[in-house]
Amino acid sequence: MTNADMVAEYNRLTGKTIKKFSSRAAGERQLAALKPKPITTRAHVGVIVQGHGEFSSVPKAFAALCLPMGRCIKFRLALKASGAERFVFENTTYQFRVAS
Repeated sequence: MTNADMVAEYNRLTGKTIKKFSSRAAGERQLAALKPKPITTRAHVGVIVQGHGEFSSVPKAFAALCLPMGRCIKFRLALKASGAERFVFENTTYQFRVAS
């Protein structure tokens, strides 16, 4: 992007009519400050555990089923990635799937 392009973009985004920036670096900083920042939120994963019902989140399912909370986060990530996972604890298999 040329300096003229940067000035035009800045004017378009702000409604101002500047002619130039004091430096290229200043222009880059000002344009970067105007760009919208992505919104990051923590998405809750509703889950269905076969034979045990539906839960609003993986931690709630783990708590209700007395499963070890220390393994919850890693399991939740795998479940979100695949959509369905098995969790084995004390010779019992729990079949989780993401609720749609």
